[in-house]
Amino acid sequence: MASRTGPRTLAALLMLVVWLLGGVAGVALDRLVLRPEPPRRRAERHTPESAHRFSRYLAGELGLSGRQEAQVDSILVIRQAQTRALATELHPRFEAVAVQARADVERVLTPEQRTKYQQLRERRKKEREAEDRKAGP
Repeated sequence: MASRTGPRTLAALLMLVVWLLGGVAGVALDRLVLRPEPPRRRAERHTPESAHRFSRYLAGELGLSGRQEAQVDSILVIRQAQTRALATELHPRFEAVAVQARADVERVLTPEQRTKYQQLRERRKKEREAEDRKAGP
Protein backbone atom coordinates (compact mmCIF):
# COMPACT_ATOMS: atom_id res chain seq x y z
CA MET A 1 0.00 0.00 0.00
CA ALA A 2 1.43 3.36 -1.01
CA SER A 3 0.89 6.16 1.47
CA ARG A 4 -0.50 9.40 0.17
CA THR A 5 0.62 12.72 1.50
CA GLY A 6 -2.29 15.03 2.06
CA PRO A 7 -2.39 18.70 1.14
CA ARG A 8 -2.14 19.72 4.81
CA THR A 9 1.02 17.70 5.27
CA LEU A 10 2.54 19.20 2.13
CA ALA A 11 1.56 22.70 3.23
CA ALA A 12 3.08 22.14 6.68
CA LEU A 13 6.25 20.77 5.13
CA LEU A 14 6.46 23.72 2.75
CA MET A 15 5.96 26.15 5.64
CA LEU A 16 8.74 24.43 7.57
CA VAL A 17 11.12 24.67 4.62
CA VAL A 18 10.28 28.34 4.07
CA TRP A 19 10.73 29.03 7.79
CA LEU A 20 14.14 27.33 7.81
CA LEU A 21 15.27 29.16 4.68
CA GLY A 22 14.09 32.44 6.18
CA GLY A 23 16.14 31.75 9.29
CA VAL A 24 19.23 30.98 7.25
CA ALA A 25 18.73 34.12 5.16
CA GLY A 26 18.22 36.20 8.31
CA VAL A 27 21.42 34.95 9.89
CA ALA A 28 23.34 35.50 6.66
CA LEU A 29 21.97 39.04 6.36
CA ASP A 30 22.88 39.74 9.96
CA ARG A 31 26.42 38.41 9.62
CA LEU A 32 27.23 39.75 6.15
CA VAL A 33 25.39 43.05 6.13
CA LEU A 34 24.61 44.35 9.58
CA ARG A 35 27.47 42.91 11.61
CA PRO A 36 30.31 41.74 9.39
CA GLU A 37 33.31 40.85 11.52
CA PRO A 38 36.32 43.03 10.81
CA PRO A 39 38.96 41.19 8.78
CA ARG A 40 41.59 41.97 11.42
CA ARG A 41 39.69 40.05 14.09
CA ARG A 42 39.22 37.08 11.78
CA ALA A 43 42.91 37.04 10.99
CA GLU A 44 43.81 37.26 14.69
CA ARG A 45 41.89 34.08 15.38
CA HIS A 46 43.84 32.15 12.78
CA THR A 47 47.44 32.57 13.84
CA PRO A 48 50.01 29.87 14.57
CA GLU A 49 49.74 30.85 18.26
CA SER A 50 46.00 30.17 18.23
CA ALA A 51 46.71 26.75 16.68
CA HIS A 52 49.24 26.06 19.45
CA ARG A 53 46.73 27.12 22.11
CA PHE A 54 44.08 24.86 20.62
CA SER A 55 46.43 21.88 20.43
CA ARG A 56 47.35 22.44 24.11
CA TYR A 57 43.63 22.59 24.91
CA LEU A 58 43.01 19.33 23.03
CA ALA A 59 45.97 17.71 24.76
CA GLY A 60 44.47 18.55 28.14
CA GLU A 61 40.92 17.59 27.25
CA LEU A 62 41.80 14.39 25.41
CA GLY A 63 44.81 13.31 27.42
CA LEU A 64 47.13 13.32 24.41
CA SER A 65 50.65 12.04 24.79
CA GLY A 66 53.50 14.45 24.07
CA ARG A 67 53.98 12.83 20.67
CA GLN A 68 50.27 13.10 19.83
CA GLU A 69 50.18 16.73 20.93
CA ALA A 70 53.16 17.53 18.69
CA GLN A 71 51.49 15.79 15.75
CA VAL A 72 48.16 17.53 16.34
CA ASP A 73 49.94 20.87 16.71
CA SER A 74 51.76 20.35 13.43
CA ILE A 75 48.54 19.37 11.66
CA LEU A 76 46.68 22.41 13.00
CA VAL A 77 49.43 24.88 12.07
CA ILE A 78 49.66 23.50 8.51
CA ARG A 79 45.89 23.33 7.96
CA GLN A 80 45.41 26.75 9.48
CA ALA A 81 47.89 28.22 7.01
CA GLN A 82 45.91 26.58 4.21
CA THR A 83 42.68 27.95 5.65
CA ARG A 84 44.17 31.47 5.84
CA ALA A 85 45.28 31.26 2.22
CA LEU A 86 41.81 30.13 1.15
CA ALA A 87 40.13 32.87 3.21
CA THR A 88 42.42 35.47 1.64
CA GLU A 89 41.51 34.17 -1.80
CA LEU A 90 37.76 34.08 -1.13
CA HIS A 91 37.37 37.25 0.98
CA PRO A 92 36.89 39.55 -2.03
CA ARG A 93 34.07 37.32 -3.29
CA PHE A 94 32.35 37.30 0.13
CA GLU A 95 32.74 41.06 0.36
CA ALA A 96 31.19 41.48 -3.10
CA VAL A 97 28.18 39.43 -1.96
CA ALA A 98 27.86 41.57 1.17
CA VAL A 99 28.04 44.78 -0.87
CA GLN A 100 25.37 43.48 -3.24
CA ALA A 101 23.18 42.40 -0.30
CA ARG A 102 23.40 45.90 1.22
CA ALA A 103 22.49 47.45 -2.15
CA ASP A 104 19.57 45.05 -2.55
CA VAL A 105 18.29 45.87 0.94
CA GLU A 106 18.58 49.60 0.29
CA ARG A 107 16.56 49.26 -2.92
CA VAL A 108 13.49 48.03 -1.02
CA LEU A 109 13.65 50.68 1.69
CA THR A 110 11.92 54.02 1.72
CA PRO A 111 14.22 57.08 1.74
CA GLU A 112 13.65 57.47 5.50
CA GLN A 113 14.40 53.79 6.14
CA ARG A 114 17.47 53.98 3.93
CA THR A 115 18.79 56.89 6.01
CA LYS A 116 18.17 54.96 9.24
CA TYR A 117 19.77 51.85 7.73
CA GLN A 118 22.88 53.81 6.77
CA GLN A 119 23.02 55.37 10.24
CA LEU A 120 22.67 51.91 11.80
CA ARG A 121 25.53 50.58 9.68
CA GLU A 122 27.70 53.59 10.55
CA ARG A 123 26.94 53.14 14.26
CA ARG A 124 27.86 49.44 14.08
CA LYS A 125 31.09 50.35 12.26
CA LYS A 126 32.06 52.78 15.06
CA GLU A 127 31.17 50.17 17.71
CA ARG A 128 33.41 47.60 16.00
CA GLU A 129 36.25 50.13 15.75
CA ALA A 130 35.88 50.90 19.47
CA GLU A 131 35.93 47.17 20.25
CA ASP A 132 39.07 46.79 18.13
CA ARG A 133 40.78 49.68 19.97
CA LYS A 134 39.81 48.17 23.30
CA ALA A 135 41.14 44.75 22.25
CA GLY A 136 44.50 46.31 21.37
CA PRO A 137 46.95 45.50 18.58
